[in-house]
Amino acid sequence: MIKNIYHILVALLVLVFLIAVFFLVRLVKTDRLSPSEWPAEINPTSGTEQSYTNEDLGLSLKYPLTYSMEDLTATSRDFLLALSFIPSGKDAQSPILVTVLPKRNSKNLSDWIVENTTSSGDLSSGKFLLYQVNNVIYRTVNDKEAAKFTIGDPDIADPLVATLFLTDKYAIFVAQQAQKIGSSYHQMISSLSFD
Repeated sequence: MIKNIYHILVALLVLVFLIAVFFLVRLVKTDRLSPSEWPAEINPTSGTEQSYTNEDLGLSLKYPLTYSMEDLTATSRDFLLALSFIPSGKDAQSPILVTVLPKRNSKNLSDWIVENTTSSGDLSSGKFLLYQVNNVIYRTVNDKEAAKFTIGDPDIADPLVATLFLTDKYAIFVAQQAQKIGSSYHQMISSLSFD
């Protein structure tokens, strides 16, 4: 009984932390693309980015030189990898979150979204990984199948926008506040490489 309460409290603390990170800053609309402007391919400018590689997961991506990276993997029992890419300056409270989640038994993106989403907010059991997925759009990005969607209550002012890729073993999830999405988000998605 106490062990179950402990797991629920830890899961709720992780959820509160992630929500707080995404919703702390007021909107700043400079150099932003609308969430509906989702390019099929953007080529990052050489020399203006850093690289991240995880050989164990077969994952690599590029991110802007002006961003720092924080590994949050230890804060969640559900993520195989959780990275926060934090812009410098006034947008520091609006990071881009990249997570690698278990694929489980899903055969495609649609199955994964349905099997891992709850609308009740019960993320503590580990059965569900996402809360209230809305507005799902399926696209191809750099020859990879992807799903773009919003996460959270559709009545809130600034939901998360996420892009999901499915590999043979994992689900790769990239998210940021809808009104903060700009070229950096799209460049990271475009540079994403995985086995």
